Amino acid sequence: MKRRTIEDIDKELEHLMSFTENGGGFGAPEAEKEHDRKIQFLLSLREQEIIRNNSGSGQERQSPKLGVLDERIDTLVFFEGNISQWISDTCHLLKSIFGESHHSIEDISLILQSIEYAPSELASDLYRQDEWAKVKERIVEILQICRRELEIMSAQFSQSPMASLTKSFGYVSATRIQELKSIKSKRVDLTKLIRLCEELNTAYANELNLATAMLLRAILDHVPPIFSKASFKEVASGYGGKSFKDTMQHLENGARKIADSHLHVQVRKKEVLPTSLQVNFSQYLDVLLAEVIAILQPEEA
Repeated sequence: MKRRTIEDIDKELEHLMSFTENGGGFGAPEAEKEHDRKIQFLLSLREQEIIRNNSGSGQERQSPKLGVLDERIDTLVFFEGNISQWISDTCHLLKSIFGESHHSIEDISLILQSIEYAPSELASDLYRQDEWAKVKERIVEILQICRRELEIMSAQFSQSPMASLTKSFGYVSATRIQELKSIKSKRVDLTKLIRLCEELNTAYANELNLATAMLLRAILDHVPPIFSKASFKEVASGYGGKSFKDTMQHLENGARKIADSHLHVQVRKKEVLPTSLQVNFSQYLDVLLAEVIAILQPEEA
């Protein structure tokens, strides 16, 4: 099943929306609700496709694994088959992409276990469409999280030469640290920020990847007052021009979420440790620190 284009989605939307306009009826409230859900789902898919087309990467560059995940999400729109088998197939796919102990496999399996009556008949049962809609939404949410993780992994892999350079020259460049040390600001004390950067270099150089993720998150939480913001989310969305905001979104939506996943997930039966590739956001951090320096250096004059 190939991924829908915007033109394909528009045709399906036109067909669904014209049903009632041409005098069609539903016969049952459940059927009308499912009709509305399909429209909303297609509108959501259309928005995602527009975002992909505007991203600059293009479909031809997209990872094949991303395409497979998109296909699994798309198949749920009009799915009326055995959801037990669909979940089994999807878990097998996720294992092949992320490994057997990835959180998504257990999360989706728990959704199946939560279906108390005849899960194989849920999708086609008109009287259980509210339950089916909730199950479908939960599955799609998990797959979209997987998709974001895979996008981050793919982006980091494509920057693997940068990863090797980072190993050689430090997660935070010595130049940036020296520039921070040279600042004598009356508004903020940079002692802790400098120390976080130095410890980040030590952690990354020694492949302490959990510590690297957590130290990077600590820096993101530490610097917002320099930008006159209360949180890094506000920095990423409300400071500077488009290029700066886009770069900060990598830290907010990538680095922070990866760190949070390691900080807040409790002990499980199986664990997968992060690699140095997963936690390498050094180029984005360098842009952030450069802006910190650009803000604080003029204040000394």
